Amino acid sequence: MSCIIDGELRMPPRMASSHGGTENMARMFMKYVPKESYKNFQIHISKVTQPVDNSKIQILWEMDNHCDQDTPVGKHHFDEYVFISDWQRHQFIREHGLPYEKTSVIETAIDFVPKDVIEKPTDKINFVYASVPDRGLDILYDTFDLLTQKYDNLHLTVFSSYKLYNWDDVDQYYAELFDKIKSHKNITYRGFAPDYNDVIEAKYNSHFFLYPCTWLENSGISLIESLACGCICIHTDFHAHPETSEGRSISYTMPPIREDHVRACYEITDQLIQRYLNGIITFPLPFPKVLYKHTTDHLRQRWLELFARLDKK
Repeated sequence: MSCIIDGELRMPPRMASSHGGTENMARMFMKYVPKESYKNFQIHISKVTQPVDNSKIQILWEMDNHCDQDTPVGKHHFDEYVFISDWQRHQFIREHGLPYEKTSVIETAIDFVPKDVIEKPTDKINFVYASVPDRGLDILYDTFDLLTQKYDNLHLTVFSSYKLYNWDDVDQYYAELFDKIKSHKNITYRGFAPDYNDVIEAKYNSHFFLYPCTWLENSGISLIESLACGCICIHTDFHAHPETSEGRSISYTMPPIREDHVRACYEITDQLIQRYLNGIITFPLPFPKVLYKHTTDHLRQRWLELFARLDKK
């Protein structure tokens, strides 16, 4: 929703206070990618919000999904399309007929180095959710409520609010769901955390990141963070999450009927809780906490390689 040009990140006023993934990735770009490397470029982030400077090489850094009716694809000329997952790239190629040779993938990254030793609580089993509510929070609530009827030592921490995007008024549409969450004795509702370290600490303290996502996710920074914090991650499989985790998470097919989705989510989570209680799953989990493709070093290097290639044309 922003534009990078002449060494500046130009954001529409309504997005300047947003802490969504798109805005945070833009800020990370400005932090780690040298300004001199993109002096010949204008980078539009998901939308075209600034006048096009035709003296610059035009890049669309697309973070929205291929179904977005407001996509600038097909409405503006771009010299290169940069996507955040291969799944997203292929969806855009299929939907919009983009030439493969004008596309690139530069994955989303996290801006922290995980702890060397991550100790999980032994007296209870903690779950965490950190995303806006339309990503399957209602499915999570019903699933978790069922699980608490079988297990008495579960706790869920929920970070979820459209205040993340500075869209406080949208929360009213989820007021009933938030009220149910707040009244559940096994759930702590944290809303929007101004200090994102609070979210990371909650993930370090959690055993499970349960994300029955019903949204077409093109990457999933919350998933990457949860893997980095040593969580067992469970999510649906109809988007980019399986690619993002590269086998370090557990995915399941989302049934078309809501009640069946709750049941599917419940059954796979119940099985994993049993495996943990029986000592089959132990912490720390036996895989890398962060893949190189999700580091800031990789982010910087991939952008530098792209700029060097396009500058030669």
